[in-house]
Amino acid sequence: MFVDISAEIPVSGIRAGLLLRQVISNWLFSAFDWRMLMGVVFHLVVCRLECVLRVHSATLFWLSVKSVVKREL
Repeated sequence: MFVDISAEIPVSGIRAGLLLRQVISNWLFSAFDWRMLMGVVFHLVVCRLECVLRVHSATLFWLSVKSVVKREL
């Protein structure tokens, strides 16, 4: 949706604020790529999951080594 800023609009505080809000929202929604946002969110979730799994596997490895050492002693 294109907003014609050159149109004659009575300038009042509320009207100017609404026009500015509409122009900004039109600019954001036309320039913003939602697929990029979803890709960033997906990447962050995957990295976080990978970090959690690394800590979990390291903990399991440490517990298994600890149990083997206890059995040997």
